[in-house]
Amino acid sequence: MLIVKISRNILFFLILFLVTFICNFRRNLFVLFLGFTFSLSIQASVQSLVREFLEQNYFLKANIQNVKEAHQIYENIWASKTWWFDVEGGYQNNLQNDLFLQTAIDRLKGTFSRFDLGFRKDFTWGGTVSFDNKFFLHKWLMQLNQGVSFTQDLGRNFFGQTFHQGLKMARIRESEARAMVNKNNQKLLFKFFQLYNLARLDKTRFSLHKKAQIRAIKREKHVKKRVDAGLLENVDLYKSKMNVITQQNAMRRAEISLANNIEGLSGLLNRPVREDEINSFKFDNLHVERDMPGDTEDNFALEQLNQERFKIVEKLKKIDYSFIPQIKLDLSYKSIGEISRESQDIFQGIIGTPSYVYGASIKLLMPLGFEPEKVNRTTTRIQQNKNLYLLKGLKYELKYREIAQKKKLNILRKNIKAGVDKRKLSYKALAFQNNLYFHGRTELDIVLISERDIVVTEIGLAEYLTRLESNLAELAKVYAKLKEWLINKKD
Repeated sequence: MLIVKISRNILFFLILFLVTFICNFRRNLFVLFLGFTFSLSIQASVQSLVREFLEQNYFLKANIQNVKEAHQIYENIWASKTWWFDVEGGYQNNLQNDLFLQTAIDRLKGTFSRFDLGFRKDFTWGGTVSFDNKFFLHKWLMQLNQGVSFTQDLGRNFFGQTFHQGLKMARIRESEARAMVNKNNQKLLFKFFQLYNLARLDKTRFSLHKKAQIRAIKREKHVKKRVDAGLLENVDLYKSKMNVITQQNAMRRAEISLANNIEGLSGLLNRPVREDEINSFKFDNLHVERDMPGDTEDNFALEQLNQERFKIVEKLKKIDYSFIPQIKLDLSYKSIGEISRESQDIFQGIIGTPSYVYGASIKLLMPLGFEPEKVNRTTTRIQQNKNLYLLKGLKYELKYREIAQKKKLNILRKNIKAGVDKRKLSYKALAFQNNLYFHGRTELDIVLISERDIVVTEIGLAEYLTRLESNLAELAKVYAKLKEWLINKKD
């Protein structure tokens, strides 16, 4: 009987243990899941903010409209080759008849009405086709004229060469506008990241001074106990309190600077940015990012100048066309139908009737000496030389900027490595000095110096990391890869 009771008790405790274990396991698993989710949100913080900036910033959206506006220039050139509709009505009073006029209604004296209806279409090959109807109404006669004409440029715009040249220049202007927008938007993105980077430094400074304050308060309590026990002098307590106040003031300065940078971020994101969206630097298991591979030839400013160069080349070609005279070939056909007011045959004047007039002519138009065209060509060649000098200068500038950034990055990585080592040693030194102080083998000033070394070392390390991030962004901007770098970046 006793054995059965013991077995039941053991079974009860086993069941209770299993239930408790399962409940704790589920709770711990939930906590781990929350922690993992939170860590992922922290890692994606800079990515999410950058994506939000790219989607929401109004200045970026305004700049993108410049590309759309440039595209409309291209569309407008195409739209110019459309159908034209012409309607006109009026009356005319002939005070005297003129026997030398072409038609009978022109020679009649008196008042008559006139109605015109026409269509015209310009084509990309430099030709124009027009169709017109003219109706005249006199008290004795009616007249209906229909005509069709074709005009072709056999000179400057032969087979639409100036039109197609204009299309090509419009396409280049659109590409130039896109390069300019990319350059300006990258500047805004760099400004946004710089603000985030500085806010990150401020939050790190605040966190470091907060930790130093906690250590200072703890030290103050130990010192106070020893002062109350008569083991230490009051001056040590005063110095401990001063150290606490010093850390509090430093925290407030970091808060002010953080608020200023968050204000700038909020303005660029069009919403209030919270402090918990900014991640401070972590010194444990520190990973130092490598340089991004890239080519200075992809730089947006360089691309803009290259597009300007292409545009100038095409503009010179178009100017060369302007030295060709305008030679217009005109072919026309017009039917004439005159009937009395009593007649019912109103369609006597349509195309194909026996009474018609046709003609052909060639017209040449050219300036003597082509002086305006020469001035235009000289001006454009000056612009071409200016563009060439700017291109060469920018290429050298980008090359040396790339070299300088890589050199600075190598130095910063060495400083960061040294800062990590110094940080470990400074914590060991502080622990050793604290032990000596509370055993009465050193003074409080030595301990405070060790404390100050920790704060200075950690803030210096955070500043090195900030400069590293800034220089990496500068290098990515040189390669026109800042957006790509930031979207794939982790804090």
